[in-house]
Amino acid sequence: MFGKKALADLKALVFLYAVSQCEGKRRAAKEMSVSVDTITKYIRYLEQECGTDLLHSSGGEAKLTPRGAQFTAFAAELEQALKRLYILATEKDGLKGEVRLLWDRNIRADVVATDLWKVFRKNRKIRVTSLSFDFDNEVKNSAYDIALGYKLPRGDDWELFFSRPVKANFFASSEYLNKYGYPKDLEDMLQNHHMIFKSNSEDWLNEAKYIFKAAQHKVYVSDNVFMLHEAIKNGIGIGVMPSSFAKTGLVRLDNICCDISANVYAVVHRDFKTFSRVKIVGEYLKEALNNL
Repeated sequence: MFGKKALADLKALVFLYAVSQCEGKRRAAKEMSVSVDTITKYIRYLEQECGTDLLHSSGGEAKLTPRGAQFTAFAAELEQALKRLYILATEKDGLKGEVRLLWDRNIRADVVATDLWKVFRKNRKIRVTSLSFDFDNEVKNSAYDIALGYKLPRGDDWELFFSRPVKANFFASSEYLNKYGYPKDLEDMLQNHHMIFKSNSEDWLNEAKYIFKAAQHKVYVSDNVFMLHEAIKNGIGIGVMPSSFAKTGLVRLDNICCDISANVYAVVHRDFKTFSRVKIVGEYLKEALNNL
């Protein structure tokens, strides 16, 4: 049971977390609708209770000490617990509410989002919130319902509900091919043509490391899949995209024999996998990935 002291500690912890998120007391006070003095009082109280400095203030800026960073990690867990509480509260109407979707930045959103309108047409109470992220970084599992990526996320809260290999091909624009001609084969392409690469593609695309090393003319490298597509479309060079991108107007170089593919994984958070709205969006993603 929480006593008076515990409630004061929790309040101080929340204020400390707000200062860290807002990068200063003034902005945190505005967001929390309290005075700067109130925030200062509670944080000082917590520092006295714990016998350590949690915050360094200088020139209007406030930075966490190493111990303060440890404390705010607990506050972040509390925030996620509250989010889960709010979501559970909406399950009274299983088809109403938000479905939170994490999207690997290496995946073009329009690859599987093109027909998402079908979900909303049949289920007008569902709202999808999508956030792109890097799977190499820690994923705060409890903040999302479904994640889609070329890697499995870290953590124990996820359950794999679908995966499949997605075939890829080399693509170029008609403009590029009219100017430089079609490559005769893989060796000719890597030796004599302008090549475009995704900067970290070797982490998730088989054969990417060999292709990147063997290419003699790497004219454009980007960590952004949209920029990569634009570079190919505008005739800068030849690059690798999912085979389905032949529908976008790019020319697929089917004469280049190379086995290129990447596994795509769709995972669902265990706490929310039974929610009707999560099931509906999950089934849509499964269908969309099957059509790639």
